Amino acid sequence: MNKNVYRAVSILVIGLIILGGISLYRSPTKEINHYISEFPFNKSDHILYPDNISEFLAFDEQEGLPAPSVRLKVLKRSLNTTEVLAGFEVMVYNSENVLKEVYSGELMFFLVRERLNWKISTVKIINEMKGN
Repeated sequence: MNKNVYRAVSILVIGLIILGGISLYRSPTKEINHYISEFPFNKSDHILYPDNISEFLAFDEQEGLPAPSVRLKVLKRSLNTTEVLAGFEVMVYNSENVLKEVYSGELMFFLVRERLNWKISTVKIINEMKGN
C-alpha cells in the first residue's frame, strides 16, 4: 500500500513540474499577446508604446482595415532572454469575396525574465505595415 501511495505522489509531482515548465515556457508569447491586446486601451502611454510602435499597431485602425492576424515565432531562447518575431497580416476582400489586397508587417520583441515573469525589454520594427 505504501508503494502505491509513493508512486501516485511521485507521478503527481512529476506531472505538476511538467505542467509548470510548459506554462513557464509559453509565458513570453502570453506577454506579447497581452501587450498587443492592451494597445487600444493604453495607446497614449508613450513609454509602453513609443510613437513608431504605436503607429505600427494602429495601422489597421488608421487605414479602416479589419484587425490583423498575428503569428508569433520564437527565434532565439535562453534561460533568461527570448526573441520573438510577430508577423501581422490583414487580408482585404472585395464584394465578390475575392482577395483584393494583403497588408503585412513584422515586429521583433526582446524579452527578459525577471524572477518568474517575462518582461518586454525592447520592440523593434522589422518590416513596416504595407500593402503587397
